[in-house]
Amino acid sequence: MRATGPGLVVTLVLDGQVFFTGTPSQETQKVDQMVDDNTPRDHLLEIILSGKCPEHTKLDAEGAIVQDRLLIVEDISLDQVSLGQILHEKAVYCHDYNGTKPMVDGRFYGEMGCNGTVKLSFTSPIYLWLLENM
Repeated sequence: MRATGPGLVVTLVLDGQVFFTGTPSQETQKVDQMVDDNTPRDHLLEIILSGKCPEHTKLDAEGAIVQDRLLIVEDISLDQVSLGQILHEKAVYCHDYNGTKPMVDGRFYGEMGCNGTVKLSFTSPIYLWLLENM
């Protein structure tokens, strides 16, 4: 993950337990977390973005965004397998356009431009989940 500028805060949560909180840099940052893969069960990975302010978004005279502050999630791997398209199909991005619109659940395409949460549900054993979803 990386940010396009300062001021953003990311919190990573697995099964209700925070395993990372920090300010992402503009350089790619890798975060690892072990998952109990021995017990068949449901898991939930959450990526929570906060700290996004109206000042982080610059608009032109027509209201089009010309500069913005984003969190970019370049890759998520499970069991050393990059999720790629699976992530875009399975992850849900919940946000309210930083308080300007009602809450929405949308698809996640790798960028978080609004304070909110990306949720990815998966099961263990992970290799079975990967086989079922590839």
